[in-house]
Amino acid sequence: MFNTGLLPLKSGAVATRYDDVDYYSIAKALKRRNYTAVNMTVDGNNYWNQAEISVAYGYDQNIDRLGGGTSVTDSVLMERAIEKIKVQKTPFFYQLITGTSHKPYNEPYRKTKLSGATEFPEEVRNYMEV
Repeated sequence: MFNTGLLPLKSGAVATRYDDVDYYSIAKALKRRNYTAVNMTVDGNNYWNQAEISVAYGYDQNIDRLGGGTSVTDSVLMERAIEKIKVQKTPFFYQLITGTSHKPYNEPYRKTKLSGATEFPEEVRNYMEV
């Protein structure tokens, strides 16, 4: 799913090259319906320019590292998101940016039928298993 309907650039990243654009986004569309839009990421706000691009995408709040000094695991991200969702008073849209769904895909996530497939390189198999 694309948050904004944008396709990747030929070079560079939208988040770092075009963070000052007023984008149409899922967050902005839902805010017109009185939703609270929150972006949560396992990494810091400076990673992939999350602080600035979250504003451009229309998020009300951007939560990085979940209050800690270093990146957190996906399971911690999910636990913290659940805690926040349980006390959320208004309709909401949370975007969770996980670590396991991003490169490098060095380790298998869990065994599937793809684990032993030899027609795909290991990194591709690991990505498809995430």
